[in-house]
Amino acid sequence: MKEKLFFLSKFLGFLIVYFIIIILVYLIFPSNVEVEISTMTIIALIVQILINSIALIYLMLRLRLKGIMLIITTALIVYGIQIFMTQIETGLFIEAFPMFDKIELLKLFISGLILFLAISTIAYLFFKPKQSEENAMSDKVISKSWSWKIPLLSIINMLLYISFGIMIAWRSEELRNFYADSVINLGYLELRIT
Repeated sequence: MKEKLFFLSKFLGFLIVYFIIIILVYLIFPSNVEVEISTMTIIALIVQILINSIALIYLMLRLRLKGIMLIITTALIVYGIQIFMTQIETGLFIEAFPMFDKIELLKLFISGLILFLAISTIAYLFFKPKQSEENAMSDKVISKSWSWKIPLLSIINMLLYISFGIMIAWRSEELRNFYADSVINLGYLELRIT
């Protein structure tokens, strides 16, 4: 019970430090994009911090790396999923985002990388595995219980990505025109979402 309470207190402390680092990074790299502060934006930020924290801590405890390699690898994995993969499309369809320009996008890439390097360093300091835990880990990185979960999660991720693309991205006329003029004609381009 004491271990669970200790872990929970470390986790809550980590969330507070994560929030402070977000503020510091975005004070260093202020955005020109105005975001309306509302209950939904605050909830979205809290959910994002929680999900990223769980992912960072999970990777920190599971990857069989040590020191700086563990910090960099963890940061790059979460950065790649959270920032790079999502914003690479923003770069391709920059015309569809009038509030965004190339400098703003570059700031987002750089600030995101700095953020996740800093957060991964803090996660390492809070949650790095003890030497005895590292030795106790089996040589199998992926156990049999994960052998079916990873493909299933990949399929769910793809379905969510495509669904949100159809429901949200198709609202952009520039984006619809981009795909309409592409070599591959997708059958649902005529979809009109208002």
